[in-house]
Amino acid sequence: MNRIVTVLVTLLVAQGALALFLNMTGDDYSAYQPEEKLLTVDLKTVNAITIEDADKTLRLEKSEKQWQLPALANFPVSEIKFEQVLGKLNQLEKGWPSAKTEEAAERFKVSTKQFERKLTLYKGEKAVQILFIGTSPGFRKVHVRIDGDNNIYTVEFSAFELSANANDWANQSLLHISENELIKAEFPSFTLKREGDIFIVENLKENEVTVQQEARALAQKSERINYLQVLGDEEKESYNQSVPEFAYILHLKDGEQLTYSFSKPEGWEDYVLKRSDLDYFFKVSSETVKQIKEVGREQLVTIKEEQSESNSVESTQRSADKLGD
Repeated sequence: MNRIVTVLVTLLVAQGALALFLNMTGDDYSAYQPEEKLLTVDLKTVNAITIEDADKTLRLEKSEKQWQLPALANFPVSEIKFEQVLGKLNQLEKGWPSAKTEEAAERFKVSTKQFERKLTLYKGEKAVQILFIGTSPGFRKVHVRIDGDNNIYTVEFSAFELSANANDWANQSLLHISENELIKAEFPSFTLKREGDIFIVENLKENEVTVQQEARALAQKSERINYLQVLGDEEKESYNQSVPEFAYILHLKDGEQLTYSFSKPEGWEDYVLKRSDLDYFFKVSSETVKQIKEVGREQLVTIKEEQSESNSVESTQRSADKLGD
């Protein structure tokens, strides 16, 4: 019995010592709510965001219609990427703090002076919340800290998703046209036109037929240009747009005509693209242009007689095979 009393007294003393220690350190763990959202601001009410890394600061602003990039002459932000990244941030929860000292903030790079990324959310001109994103303790995990809160948390996120490079947020689909909208494509030496669900080469001779696979591939490539970089809305003499190396025109169902002009600045391997309906200039890879520019009429047209002869040879061969059997 005495032994049991001794054990109970020892446990009571240990519990008291632990309580005294926590009191002295000032940590109030009872206040922590592991499932509390990291960001307390309603992201739908935010009208501007800045992303800062060690070298630069990028600003995204919300207009009446969409988010834009002031650094790229208000080029539209990719809605898909924006929603994905902001959605992930909105779902982050605090969990239990990993640390809370100033020394830890410096070490984990979530201090006001040292960080991997600094995300600032604005309502009007007022910064309503600042998030510091720091080092990674493991795969797709980072240390984070909210400005004004000493607690450092570990969450599932990647600092690379918050790029401070404007082109990483630019809307790639701006140069994409739905295939159903395209009715005709004029190239330097031939024209493709839609007939029902297929494209044919205009002005075919009586013995010519369009190679459907090649025609459809060319139509798709011409209407879905992917660019490497948005160069802004200022035309530079060095772009040589006054003497483009290659150009084509797309005709749409609604009557709109889009001219694609590709020029090559001196010393560049890649091209500069200007589309007639947009104010912007784009850097496009030489391989992308090559896949359109180097398609000639001879690749899109074949002779009917050759097809007939081919079919005849195949038929003869099949007959011979049957006789052999």
